[in-house]
Amino acid sequence: MLPSEFDRYRAPSLTLILLLLAARAVIHPLALLGRMRLLVSHQFTSVARLDALLAVLRVGMTWIVAREGGAALALAIPYVAATALEAICLAFMGGFNRRDFDLRTWKLGGLGTLLAWPLAMAVLGSIRGEAAFLLVGLTIPSAALGVFYFAFQLANQPTMMIGGALPNIIAPMVARDRGSTEAERAGIERVLASSMLFVPITTMAAASFFPAAEHLLWNGKWASASASLYWLCAAATYTTVAALLVGPLVGLQRFKAAAGFEFLKMVGMMLGVLAGALLIRASDGREIFGMSALTAISACVSVGTAGSALAQILWVARAYHLGKADTIRHLCFGPALSALTAIAATSIASSLNTSLGITHDRPGAAWELLTVSLTYVALIVLAVRFTAEGTLRDTLMTLPRPVSDPLRRILLLT
Repeated sequence: MLPSEFDRYRAPSLTLILLLLAARAVIHPLALLGRMRLLVSHQFTSVARLDALLAVLRVGMTWIVAREGGAALALAIPYVAATALEAICLAFMGGFNRRDFDLRTWKLGGLGTLLAWPLAMAVLGSIRGEAAFLLVGLTIPSAALGVFYFAFQLANQPTMMIGGALPNIIAPMVARDRGSTEAERAGIERVLASSMLFVPITTMAAASFFPAAEHLLWNGKWASASASLYWLCAAATYTTVAALLVGPLVGLQRFKAAAGFEFLKMVGMMLGVLAGALLIRASDGREIFGMSALTAISACVSVGTAGSALAQILWVARAYHLGKADTIRHLCFGPALSALTAIAATSIASSLNTSLGITHDRPGAAWELLTVSLTYVALIVLAVRFTAEGTLRDTLMTLPRPVSDPLRRILLLT
């Protein structure tokens, strides 16, 4: 098919990689079934330990295969092996049993009704990111697309980490309250308040740490991603919170709403890309409001995704009768607190480094990263402790005692 377009993607190991990924696709449903069963029975600690073990094995195996000259196979082989090992471990942990493999006669009509909205949610979620990168690639040069992809992935690490793991925990926990209007409302409000306080802390940290970390690790190779990263980190605050709210909706079996939100996310991102493309075309190669084409497309994508995330959050708040004043306070307070703390930490560290005469080489970047990190952590801990004590206490109540007790002592909340 279209050899003139696809020949450039050919690689000696491509066929083997595709076969490995196909094998992983066959194994994954078994691991997913076992994981779901353990999560529904609230065996979160066991699943977390297994995930930690698999992460260490994946990293180690990737390094070994790459060292032995595996090239791209260093990414595929550990990915498949970890999934197979996960399925085996989950079998021993009680994730599935013999009856799960008995042949049964399914009523496809009833099954289709049950799976329609979850399937739509899965399909929309899987194509959203890929379609956006495809459209961005048609708008800006390939080199700029690589920088955008780097900034997008870095800014969305909190979303991938927090939004990928916590909804699987929140959903079965909130499912216990299904049917009780007041309990459902309290659960939704607790998730919104906690996430709007703590998610911005991670996203703003990524933006404030990046300049020093980039200089230390890559020595200016990705410096052009800084401006894009600030925009994308701001948007990631709300998209991560919106992703966390999908957990309660799934737990309460609001699959139609969850699928609608995935569609809304896709529309917001596509509209952002389209707006950026129109601005770039109208500018005819000139700067757009003082921004490069890369920063402009990042800003437009950020506004589009943040807008769709805010619409989702407000819909959830209205559907579960959360107070308007409380909702607005949650949406504004956490991001403003984290942004101001990040600015203060960066300014304090910069002034300190200037007064000490720190050089702008890699050792100087290491010192700058250390000072920014320590200053940010100290300021944000004090800010949260003395301005959001109620939300902090409510969040600690949901954590296991081995985690919450030391945090209470550190924060003087005993």
